[in-house]
Amino acid sequence: MGAATKFREATRLDGTFKQANPDSLARAQSVDTRITRGLALLRGKRMTSAMAEFRKAQTLDSQGASDIVPELAAGIGELLRYRGDSDVVDSALAAYREAVRWDTSFVPTAQTLNSLCWWGTLGGRARDVAGECEAAVKTSPDDGNIRDSRGLNRALNGNRIGAATDFQFFVTWSAGDSDYNRQRTERIAWIRDLKARRNPFTPRVLAQLRVE
Repeated sequence: MGAATKFREATRLDGTFKQANPDSLARAQSVDTRITRGLALLRGKRMTSAMAEFRKAQTLDSQGASDIVPELAAGIGELLRYRGDSDVVDSALAAYREAVRWDTSFVPTAQTLNSLCWWGTLGGRARDVAGECEAAVKTSPDDGNIRDSRGLNRALNGNRIGAATDFQFFVTWSAGDSDYNRQRTERIAWIRDLKARRNPFTPRVLAQLRVE
């Protein structure tokens, strides 16, 4: 079961958790079931219970954590894409940080790193996810969306010059693609403000970015 499928299953199960009736979930001992339950609990902001499921999955996996961590990391990335509010971001980051310690050879995908970067930044954890932003760009340096995420992170961490450079990369990268017209116009304005030492990222702008 892929990460996106796991997330959709977690979403379906989430209603059960809201009714405070987790016992109605199937108690199968498979790794996939444990991860799915963990993601549903994580989505329901039940961090302690979620991590208990992930740890049980780690214990049950006969191949060790190397089979679990990629699925869990990708699932957390998917979760953040669909549910990026700040309290979920805190829980998701904590879960991710613990999980990657289970497998020191694990290398996250650029997409997972970008989700952590973008949503972690918008969730008020810009400093905490700066490393993921840098790692995402290192993994996929020619992806304009990833450079855009790092640009936002740099801006909120006070690196105006670096942010303007990343936003300019996005503007150039997306040139000619009408799907990005609105975002390109926004970034051009941000670059102008940053170069003038103005902060374009008002609470209103950040709120709009959370629902893009």
